[in-house]
Amino acid sequence: MCKKCIAVVFLLLIFICWYIPVSDNPILAFAKQPIKQSKNFYWNVSVPFSLMPDRSSKELSKALNEGLKSYRRNYFPSYEKCIGFHCAHFHGDLQGLLDIRKVGNFIKLNTGHIVQLQVAEQEIDDELLDNITQKTIRFNSFLKKKNIPFLFTIFPYKLHKTDQQFPCRIKDYTNENADKIYHTLTASGIDCYDARDIFLDNPEKHYQLYFIGDHHWKEEYAFEAFKCMIARMSRVINISIDERLLDISNYNISEEPFPWQKQSAYKNLGVHYTDLEETKSRMTFQIPHKSPEMSNYNNGLIYFHSDNDFSVDKTIVIIRDSYYEYNQMPFSLAFKNVYAVDLRDFQGNVSEFISQVNADYVFFAVSAFQLERRVFRFDYTSKYPESNSPMVNP
Repeated sequence: MCKKCIAVVFLLLIFICWYIPVSDNPILAFAKQPIKQSKNFYWNVSVPFSLMPDRSSKELSKALNEGLKSYRRNYFPSYEKCIGFHCAHFHGDLQGLLDIRKVGNFIKLNTGHIVQLQVAEQEIDDELLDNITQKTIRFNSFLKKKNIPFLFTIFPYKLHKTDQQFPCRIKDYTNENADKIYHTLTASGIDCYDARDIFLDNPEKHYQLYFIGDHHWKEEYAFEAFKCMIARMSRVINISIDERLLDISNYNISEEPFPWQKQSAYKNLGVHYTDLEETKSRMTFQIPHKSPEMSNYNNGLIYFHSDNDFSVDKTIVIIRDSYYEYNQMPFSLAFKNVYAVDLRDFQGNVSEFISQVNADYVFFAVSAFQLERRVFRFDYTSKYPESNSPMVNP
């Protein structure tokens, strides 16, 4: 009975969208929410199309039906999983009224940023938390026996730690789960650093330094994290990083178009958000230097070697995800040898590898939304052919 009532309400909304002009239509006026970066882009009545202010009601209705067909194909192949025309995605208030939390995995924040919700739709369970904790404690104990300092770092998530900017009734537990992991590991005696605190008191700056149509941070944000990580590292190991590397005024920051519809993790949405323009910044070090040599082994391992006089003669291992790509430039200049290991793809045993390369320091540096089992495979061994064995610094 309830489903029938909701279906009737939904059909009534379709009727209103068809016959009442856009300017007088309370439903469309309710659904519209402009993005600051684009005057012509509004959040969707349905995920597969944009709600444009210059469309007629019939055009909107036609787009709605096309969007629902696409939505049906992509998200709800079973009629039993949704109501009516497979749940048009209205603005968060109406979405809450119909008790629909999201359509697919994509949500538009109040800031205009597009977010793909991750697996954290519920709080981390005690079993997984204990599994992650015990693996990290064992790994830290291994490094202690080798006298290798270790810093567990949580990189930010697109959703600010305290100001998530969700439409109402949308919930994601990524930051809460990261908090639990952070506090549990800290209580276990592991040296931890939370880079989400860099702009904790400045959510506006946090969102400014995130891509709108991609889940990554920009290089300026990553650079701030680099400086903080070096400061934490300096507490436990005697290093002297060239101050020029830590001064952002020594970097040229240029803006260039970012065709996110083709290149970003959200590129599949590109055909639906063509009016959303995006730029990315590129930082280049202005002090004369040699570019570090990079070797990518396509097995979860990237190696950087720097011959610059200002590079510290240390070997660093960074257990990372794709966020590291945005601060790998200053890291690769700061140290002679940097090994960046992605445990989701790494072929081998990372503990054995760390011993093999005589690491002086180990960072764990992963975004809050990637804190899941695969990035904690510290004792996991995946065999690889000897011919593909990664180069080891002699």
